[in-house]
Amino acid sequence: MKIVAIDFDDTCVINAYPGIGKQLFLVEEVLKRVIEKGNKLILFTRREGVQLEEAKEWFKLREIEIEVVEEDVETFSESHKPYYDYLIDDRSIGIPLKIRSGHMVVDWYELRLYLIELELI
Repeated sequence: MKIVAIDFDDTCVINAYPGIGKQLFLVEEVLKRVIEKGNKLILFTRREGVQLEEAKEWFKLREIEIEVVEEDVETFSESHKPYYDYLIDDRSIGIPLKIRSGHMVVDWYELRLYLIELELI
């Protein structure tokens, strides 16, 4: 089992903060396949309060099991950085990006191919 941390805005949806933007193509399918392969997802976002609850609901409505990174979550190390094997974030070097609605967002088609190579899906 691998732990995959995932950002939300411009990673799962087009950034419309404090609201929730349009879902990115393939994100739901790919994340479900990551879980089906026996891996764990953790939400690693700067959203707080109501906006965090809305993001959690987004995953719940799509039946995507995800743990939320908060300071009481076991995945935090002593340095307060969450433990993960991989990070999917629109600001991570090496993550394939494309432009959608004027935003640089994660390209889930290209990322899916990379995840297959890593045997995460």
